[in-house]
Amino acid sequence: MLKFFIVIFTFLLLSEISAQNQNKIDSIKLSLGNQSNIQLSFIYNKIANDLLQTNPDSSLMYAKQALNAARNAKNKFEQAVALTIIGKIRTNQNDCENALNQLFEANNIFDELIKESPENKSYQTEKANTVNSIGINYNTQAVYDKALDYYLKALKLYNLASYKEGITKVYNNIGVLYENLNEATKAQEYYEKSLALNKELGYKKGIAASLNNLGNISMTLNNYDKALEYFEKSLDLKKQMDDKKGISSALSNLGNFYFYIKKYDKSLEYFENSLNIDLELGNAVDIATMYENIANVYQAKTSYDKAFDYYSKSLAIADSVKYWPLVQNCYLKISEIYTALCDYQKALEYFKKYEKAEQTNLNKQKFKNISELEKKYETQKKEQELKINEERLKKQEIFIVSLIIGSVLFILLAVLAFNQFRIKRNANKLLIHQNEEINRQKNEIEAQRDEIQRQRDYVTEQRDKITSQNKAIVDSINYASYIQSAVLPPLNILTRYFKDNFVLYMPRDIVSGDFYWFYEKGPEIIVAAADCTGHGVPGAFLSMLGITFLNEIVSKNDKLNAGEILDHLRNKIIKSLHQVEKSMATHDGMDIALCIVNVQTKQMQYAGANRPLYIIRKNNDAYELNETKANVMLGMYLKNCDQYTNHHIPLQHDDAIYIFSDGYCDQFNESTGKKYKPLQLKGELLKICSKPMEKQKHILSENFAKWKGKLEQLDDVMMIGLRI
Repeated sequence: MLKFFIVIFTFLLLSEISAQNQNKIDSIKLSLGNQSNIQLSFIYNKIANDLLQTNPDSSLMYAKQALNAARNAKNKFEQAVALTIIGKIRTNQNDCENALNQLFEANNIFDELIKESPENKSYQTEKANTVNSIGINYNTQAVYDKALDYYLKALKLYNLASYKEGITKVYNNIGVLYENLNEATKAQEYYEKSLALNKELGYKKGIAASLNNLGNISMTLNNYDKALEYFEKSLDLKKQMDDKKGISSALSNLGNFYFYIKKYDKSLEYFENSLNIDLELGNAVDIATMYENIANVYQAKTSYDKAFDYYSKSLAIADSVKYWPLVQNCYLKISEIYTALCDYQKALEYFKKYEKAEQTNLNKQKFKNISELEKKYETQKKEQELKINEERLKKQEIFIVSLIIGSVLFILLAVLAFNQFRIKRNANKLLIHQNEEINRQKNEIEAQRDEIQRQRDYVTEQRDKITSQNKAIVDSINYASYIQSAVLPPLNILTRYFKDNFVLYMPRDIVSGDFYWFYEKGPEIIVAAADCTGHGVPGAFLSMLGITFLNEIVSKNDKLNAGEILDHLRNKIIKSLHQVEKSMATHDGMDIALCIVNVQTKQMQYAGANRPLYIIRKNNDAYELNETKANVMLGMYLKNCDQYTNHHIPLQHDDAIYIFSDGYCDQFNESTGKKYKPLQLKGELLKICSKPMEKQKHILSENFAKWKGKLEQLDDVMMIGLRI
């Protein structure tokens, strides 16, 4: 939901305006008359600043008029203020490159003014505003290291000027930055600082923005009641101020909230109300972002036609304003829709467009970095020229003295040179004889060198051939990995049913023979963890077959139980691998654990082929692990093979469910050379089962790395953990 980030920046980029401010603007316009250029630059800057939020086009016009008047009056201060306002507007319009040019020019002017009058706090405050705006610009471009650097510089300047309104804005900006970097705790810390200072100042707009941001962070930290409280308070404040852009932002965040808790109709209502305001205000980026939010809702509701329509609208606007992050996201989402519809050709086509857009964004950033380096080079070059001129004057002063000293030294050197000449003449006779011997040895060495060179060229040619062949193979496998990733189901499907879950997926090679698979059936979800014979490319082929067969089996008959699904899957694999007779059967196949969980009734079905089910349940303050055994491997030809057993298992709140491939337990230890074994895994799961699933995933991953040490990974590793 990209709208979230843009919404927060509104508080940072734009100044507050009310109906009273508009009346003030009208009265200022009437009093312009025949004012001097100095007075006009001040008045136009005031109007531009007051209109910055409600009418950016008019604000830009007045800022340009202020800049012209200030230049005519040679008033550096008002020039810098006008340039800062223009930079803010350009940043908000996503014209970040031109915005930076304006902001850096303003910053340089403020440096000159502060150098002339270091004690002038107005200069420090306005410079801080400009530096803060540069930080916002870099944050908009996702150049977070530079953004943080400029925010800290702005914070230092605001503190020197004792300007609390500026300090609270920077706190909020730093919170936004850490939220973009997924450091929720740090973001919350800065948002709370901003809220406290806004309350102290009685600044309603700042309070509303801080409440809004704290609501988003509370969602990230899964504190939904607190998040809803923050969002509703923020909306009430913005309605009191009649802040249309702020109301749109608050409605959007409430839409995000209800989307996250899967109340899609409620979410759609808030997004559509926000869109109506955005259309009225006419901000292209906001409109495009809101179309994407609505598309996300329809995609979640599996209304793929409507989702595709809104993604297309969002994509058209984002592409027209060169807003590459949103262009990338729309291509990726459309690719996901085609994947869900099993149209893999179209899915791959849009995935390639996503990659191309991503590369375009990277190239654009590289060009900007090069431009910045060129500017720094030109500045350094001018400074160097000034130094050269100063040095030239000094050199002229000592030239005469140097000439006299040089003449004396020349005579002395001439005498020494003549003496050296006589010594060298005698030495040269000896050197001629030595050179003849050296040349003879040199010819022998060169002949040996030529032979070595011929041998080296041959070896190099063979190496280059092998390298070229290896690159072609690796490129093909990498492309296969993209296709395999597109076929795997999105992990957010699992989160809709289990708030606490993890998927530990560590392929041994570029492509994997292990795969995970989910399928939604109203209140039920089918979850499978499968391990195909082998790993790498052979295993990946089998995994593609498995995913395709499972989708086909369940989509044609969604009333099958877990055991019947495996029966159908086994028959399809035997037929596909031509395992029709024992004498003709290959040993290829797949291990799988498949569960059907009804989250409303807390009932589960399980069937397995060589892969067990672990359930850990708390009993009288102690945890117990119950294992349900599996049947034989899928795909092996076994005459008169029984059907796969369908186990019915009642679940309880806080039960922990684990299904996995054999890659984790089969890994050898670097020190002992022994396998990990299932008994060790059971013990480890009992130790960590009370922790959040994401923490369990981290512990299991670290334990695997420590156990493996410097040994190569033996097999693909895949494990799924679910909390009821």
